[in-house]
Amino acid sequence: MARRQPAGPAALAPTVICAIDQYLPTQERVVHDRLALRVLPPAARLAVRACRCAPVRALAERACERRAPGLWAGTLCRRRYGDEKVAQAVAEGIGQVVVLGAGLDTRACRLVVPAGVPAFEVDLPGGAVRKRLRLKRALGRVPVGLRLVAVDAEAPSLAAALDAAGYSPGRTALFVWEPSGRGALRDAAEAQVRAVLGALSAAAPGSRLLFTYPLRQDRRRADRGGETAPEASEASRPRRRAGPEPGLPAGRVGALLGEYGWRVCEQAAGPGLAERYLRAAGREGVQVPQGEASVYAVKR
Repeated sequence: MARRQPAGPAALAPTVICAIDQYLPTQERVVHDRLALRVLPPAARLAVRACRCAPVRALAERACERRAPGLWAGTLCRRRYGDEKVAQAVAEGIGQVVVLGAGLDTRACRLVVPAGVPAFEVDLPGGAVRKRLRLKRALGRVPVGLRLVAVDAEAPSLAAALDAAGYSPGRTALFVWEPSGRGALRDAAEAQVRAVLGALSAAAPGSRLLFTYPLRQDRRRADRGGETAPEASEASRPRRRAGPEPGLPAGRVGALLGEYGWRVCEQAAGPGLAERYLRAAGREGVQVPQGEASVYAVKR
């Protein structure tokens, strides 16, 4: 199902937040991404550079929190968790990395192709064109080993488009699928998730999946460890509308992935990631979103 590619502030927000985080002292950063600023459009770069000044940076964070409570810290924690999983997979010899709905994500350029591992970034045609332009302006060229694949991640043609770009079905792969903004998270219904999982079901055994998904708005129990996923805050709840209920119940994610041959190894929700990363950086008392979680799975 084709959708118009978002190009507004919501689509840029994760990269903007990570770029601003680079102005903190090294020990206080959650994400270490020197490329984030360079891939942003000119107007966004100017806004980020203004955040060198600590009071401006604090003002930007407060403004973000008023509009989307927990988005700032949640983005940083999710990016850090993803960075660690990508680096781990590369270090353990994964054959290729596929980033779905890549947007301005920089992991392929920072962590994958420098290690000699081929990477594929999947985005709608407009997003792929913009990414090519941003990389050429930031780096002088699209890095060797990175292929930009212009296709909707939910389209039936995803597998064929990847194959045409040089993806090797017989080699292990790490698939990274993180929505580009809170709106995308809220809108994800189970049918959309199944469309993507169906396209990835032929992945080679030993492949891995890093997937961030929205939790349904009720109290739920996580797949592993008996951890209870906290109820989403009132501010983070979507407005009621017709159509399929957005989000996934945490207790069903393992079974859902299992239908497509994936075994869940770990689930990490906002509060757990905050404990892992924010406190280690001395940034306690920061609100984190409680309406999403990340799952790491391996193909059987």
